Amino acid sequence: MFRGLLFALGAAILACVLLYFISGRPHYLTWARRLFLAGLGSGVVFFAVLLIKRLI
Repeated sequence: MFRGLLFALGAAILACVLLYFISGRPHYLTWARRLFLAGLGSGVVFFAVLLIKRLI
């Protein structure tokens, strides 16, 4: 399940970057950055929860 979410996030970021190159509108890069940072943050939280679960 985690790999599927990671793949979907990567595809969404790639789609935003491609839309930026096609249209030239910078707000697509803003969305790509937001998606990347949200995915990075959720990955860190996921890792922290797994680490805490293993320690307890």
